[in-house]
Amino acid sequence: MKRGAKVILAVLAIGFVRLALCAPPTVEAKKTVVLNPGPYMNPSTLVVQKGEEVIWQNRTGFLARIYFRGEEGAPRMLDDVTSSATGRFDKVGRYAYSVEIGDGTSVVETLWGEVIVEEAGVPARVPDAPAPKPETKRPPAPPSPPAPRPRGPEQWDSSRVGYNVLKRGVVKIIAHKSGKVKDTGAGIVASLEKNIVLVLTAHHVVEGAQTIEVVFFDKQYEKFQGRRFEKYDEDLDIAVITVEPVKGRHIPTDLPGFTLGDISKLREGEKVSTLGHPLDLEWHLSVNANTIAGLNDRGDFRKFRFTKSAIERGNSGGPVFDGRGALIGMVTKVDALHAIAVKMDAALLVLKEAWRIPTTHVKRP
Repeated sequence: MKRGAKVILAVLAIGFVRLALCAPPTVEAKKTVVLNPGPYMNPSTLVVQKGEEVIWQNRTGFLARIYFRGEEGAPRMLDDVTSSATGRFDKVGRYAYSVEIGDGTSVVETLWGEVIVEEAGVPARVPDAPAPKPETKRPPAPPSPPAPRPRGPEQWDSSRVGYNVLKRGVVKIIAHKSGKVKDTGAGIVASLEKNIVLVLTAHHVVEGAQTIEVVFFDKQYEKFQGRRFEKYDEDLDIAVITVEPVKGRHIPTDLPGFTLGDISKLREGEKVSTLGHPLDLEWHLSVNANTIAGLNDRGDFRKFRFTKSAIERGNSGGPVFDGRGALIGMVTKVDALHAIAVKMDAALLVLKEAWRIPTTHVKRP
């Protein structure tokens, strides 16, 4: 080969190397935003690179619609997200979006978030990070007296929280089944409409029942007939019992309501209390006897697990309270180590949105 040809090939090779070094890097990584129930995790600010994809994983059990405000370079709308959706960002900038969660016809919860898109190849930064302050030497502070120990959930008692009042919003359920089988459980008064009481309970307690008896706390010697609502949810183990007055007996109409607790603030190890009928006892209250062991049940974020001190089959359908007496769940099942409860906000979504049951006696603060 002639010397001139070799020089030309060498120049071309150097040019290709320079082009390769100057080409922008290919972004293949993906970041994930998880939508959880209980209440749902609010998407916060997320930093990505230009061309990077973001995956929204919907674990709420309901439809989610993700709206961007139409800025150039952002996805327009990710509609009817049942499991996951992916959006790619092709332009540097800040993109605000909202997430609407519901049953397809009405919106139950709305969340907001923001995506900050950086230039590809530039290390992502935390937005608006404050500059470090120079260290200044200060004389050591004198030791302060120990602060008084705050009253934690483990120090609350039944009289302070008002469980004696809340008992009146819980009923005893006796389900008579074939073969002289009798199942005992509890129920939560969810609504009182035109002198008809609607009670939320565990589906397995009343499944296959030939007759259902309902006993109110302040009418412990009277048994009212209950009927299972035609709709139920086997996955969440949710059923509703309707109780109507009979001749000569009146259903109490001054039943107390429950305050819905903030489930997003729960942490493992916190104390919870239950109210039910373990071993057919009358309105047994397990104040601060149970501890949250997991914020989901085998990946189902609509449920949580807790230690089962004093929890037996008679607690199924009964309420679970946090340390301040707010309603956070309903007991469904009990296994060898734990009790399982459905999170109350997930149960209310079924009652209010899927079944159109007005929950007059379970409200947010």
